Amino acid sequence: MRRRGWAGWGILLGVLLLVGLPLWAVGQGYLHAPDGSATRPGRSYTLDTRLGSYRIGRDNEGFVADGQLRWHYGAGAPSGAVVLHVLSGMEARFGGPLYTQAALGVGTDSPTTALHVLGTGAITGALRLASLGLNVDAPTSTLHVVGSLAVTGTVAFQTGLTATSISFSTDNAFNLGTSATAGRMRDLFVARNAHVAGFLHIQAAPAWGAHVVVVASNGVGGVANAETLAGLHPVYLVECLDGDGCTITVAENASVGTLVRIVNISTSGAAAHNLTLSDAAPLHLAGALTLTADDAVTLLYVINRSGDGNWIELGRSAN
Repeated sequence: MRRRGWAGWGILLGVLLLVGLPLWAVGQGYLHAPDGSATRPGRSYTLDTRLGSYRIGRDNEGFVADGQLRWHYGAGAPSGAVVLHVLSGMEARFGGPLYTQAALGVGTDSPTTALHVLGTGAITGALRLASLGLNVDAPTSTLHVVGSLAVTGTVAFQTGLTATSISFSTDNAFNLGTSATAGRMRDLFVARNAHVAGFLHIQAAPAWGAHVVVVASNGVGGVANAETLAGLHPVYLVECLDGDGCTITVAENASVGTLVRIVNISTSGAAAHNLTLSDAAPLHLAGALTLTADDAVTLLYVINRSGDGNWIELGRSAN
């Protein structure tokens, strides 16, 4: 009986050693997985031995899927930072924001800016940038281009355009601040001010934009209705609807050297709808002037040495 008891205790002790020692060793970190390879990773799963990880080299672990190395990480020299290397053919999807504290390189191992793309980039949606520099590292404006810029489509300037020189080919059109459709270089549309510091050569006859002003009847018999033109348009086409005629003057809103032409477009033969301009400040005419239908007068705005501004008559076509 004693021999059998000692034998039982021996069997129990062996079982404890077989089970306890490995568990104790795992707790102490004494059991290690083999290095393995991409086809036989050191750490894998019973039902999927081709999925897991293995040791590539010192401080470098690779992760395997379908028996192929997909990505690996390790301590990079000399900084010791963790280096994550995703192999070609790897598709990474992020459900939330992606944030990197260092530069991000696409197609390059040595990014020199926050985002460094080496090669061609394709963006099918909208791209929003605070500023864009083309051939310049530090753009000083919203769009900074150093060198040539070729645009084959339509360019819309919402506010203004500043350029040292602009050249056009004969088959191109240039529009500023307008949606008008232009055909060839002869079509140039400027919706606001255009300042030419040098010479302006116009080969064909210029067509000045006309502003139509309709002067209504004041409803007072024997008293002509009065109208003051702003003086900001090169051509004023004025129609007088008052049976007693209309008295016209021009405000002093223009710059020195501004030319204004006033044309009476009232119904022909209706003498009662004439335009009358008096020779009084700010008009400086060669005497009082009455414009019947289709008559015109040309005025130039000047300021004399005394600081007085006047519209000087340059010519008239009064009948």
